[in-house]
Amino acid sequence: MSNSFYVAKRTAAGLDCWSCPRKQVLLALCAAIVAMPVKATTEAELARANKPMPHQAVGDDSSTVKVHFTRLDSYLDGRLGNVSGLAQLKAQTQQCVREHRETGRPINPPRAWPDYLLSHRTDLYTSANRTITYQSGLAYALLEVDCSLHETADETAELSSTMGTCIIDLRKKTATGVCDARAHATARARVRVPASSVAEVDEALRKSPDNPGLAALAAVMRQHPVSVKRERKMILGLECEVWDNPFTSQRKDCLSLGGSFTASHLNGEHHQSNMTLETTSVGGIQAHAVEAKLDVMVNSAVFAPYLNAGFTITNRAPRK
Repeated sequence: MSNSFYVAKRTAAGLDCWSCPRKQVLLALCAAIVAMPVKATTEAELARANKPMPHQAVGDDSSTVKVHFTRLDSYLDGRLGNVSGLAQLKAQTQQCVREHRETGRPINPPRAWPDYLLSHRTDLYTSANRTITYQSGLAYALLEVDCSLHETADETAELSSTMGTCIIDLRKKTATGVCDARAHATARARVRVPASSVAEVDEALRKSPDNPGLAALAAVMRQHPVSVKRERKMILGLECEVWDNPFTSQRKDCLSLGGSFTASHLNGEHHQSNMTLETTSVGGIQAHAVEAKLDVMVNSAVFAPYLNAGFTITNRAPRK
């Protein structure tokens, strides 16, 4: 399969996968560039990039809370890479336009190409006892009915703490879960206990040799020892430490140092703020911080978008 691409096409019936020789893709792309001069970056991508962060949108208020916050821009690089994926999209579109012209079918080719086939903006706020994550996603594919660009957008948020989780759809204006009137303001902070040592896990495994969970944990701890000296970076004026993801060697996260408290959504024993400032992976998510601050005061309404007018709330009892 080294001389072929797998290409996802969106048809009237849904998604269809097909393969085509690499040479044909490149030739079609060259034709597309000549025949279809369109601008880069879609209106939706521009609007998302220029949208204020949630704490800026809610403004100032007498009720404030100390938080760490980050804004991350990310995209899925995929098996072939985003650049190759975009090249395939352009080649598919050119072929679609040519076929539709030959058969007299309607065409509506793109006026702008996206920068990324699948991308997200993530605005995360964490206090000592609660975290809210705002997500704005965009995905693009070819719509073969008229050779147009099919855009899928979503805007969601998730509020979490020891009380539970509230899932918020910002477009449909719905909130489901533990969505109380105080937005988890009274949640207990996590009790952080010292992490088990490799020796302690090995001893537990000796007593329960058939426990696959303990065996997997022991293997991960040996592969990623806590005491190892880690690479450090400066991102947006904050120092962070590069950690291997314990579940895949192909992903690394740079977690912030400093700060007066640890991000509340993290489990286990931590002594730093541990906000993600960068993620790199092979054939996966690539993310980088555009904004990041530790120990700043913001309007507490940032944790409660579902309390705005027009939301339908399905509230459940919090965890005991």
